[in-house]
Amino acid sequence: MVPMGISRSLRTERFQRAEHSVCALHKLLCANRSEDMKVSVSFSEDELKAHIKSAVAAWGCTAEIGYVSISYNNSSGDLSATVMLRLQNRNPSLRLNKEQVQQAVAVGASRKGTPIDPASLKFTYNERSGHCGSSHTTATATAGAVELAGVEKALGKVTFPGTATQFLGMDEVEKLVRSAATRAGLKPRHVSLSYDKVETCPSATIHLDTPGSSQTVHLATEELQTTLRDELNAKGYDVPEGGVTAKYTPGRGFGGGSTVTADVLTRVFPMG
Repeated sequence: MVPMGISRSLRTERFQRAEHSVCALHKLLCANRSEDMKVSVSFSEDELKAHIKSAVAAWGCTAEIGYVSISYNNSSGDLSATVMLRLQNRNPSLRLNKEQVQQAVAVGASRKGTPIDPASLKFTYNERSGHCGSSHTTATATAGAVELAGVEKALGKVTFPGTATQFLGMDEVEKLVRSAATRAGLKPRHVSLSYDKVETCPSATIHLDTPGSSQTVHLATEELQTTLRDELNAKGYDVPEGGVTAKYTPGRGFGGGSTVTADVLTRVFPMG
């Protein structure tokens, strides 16, 4: 039989050891509380698209958004989204880069009451695993209120955080060159686009309406790009220097022939 004094001493020692263990566990939990309290949020592709639409509206778009497509590569991490707007007589497409997609999803999620950290977004391309075996993109993120990049809204314009990319088809390029010529005081009859078959350098020729003579103004690649930039900015865009890339595009012209198109980087897209 254990003497009473020794028994009490043993109980006291066990209590102190247990108390020490509880304190150590409490400290460990406190040290890891910020990590343990992180909540992960998952997004389906439909939710991602809805958030991107919501963000574009928050950035000033009042037009109907026709569709959103998301492109993600698991290997390279390349991410972009294309947004098609439905405007009167035209349906322009705007491509958002990775940072803009992250911002857009965060803005859209915040507007739905689920703020997230855009930097925590992790995308996954799921090949042939969606509805009816279709491929789709999903994402997860850490919930939490984070200050998002703001934009200065302007009436009738979409203002992006950074520069979005707009694709200009052959007809749009021709129309802009014609408009630039008219603004310069010329009388263009028509505009023709061409490219060097060896170097595939695009150019434009403005045919002037001059009775009794045939006069033309030729724009080499750099001159064509500068002309397009100046004309777009005159129409309310915000295209930085070097923001227009005119290019030879094989197989996209009338009847599948090659043509000249352009990619435009812009911070502002006017909807007028």
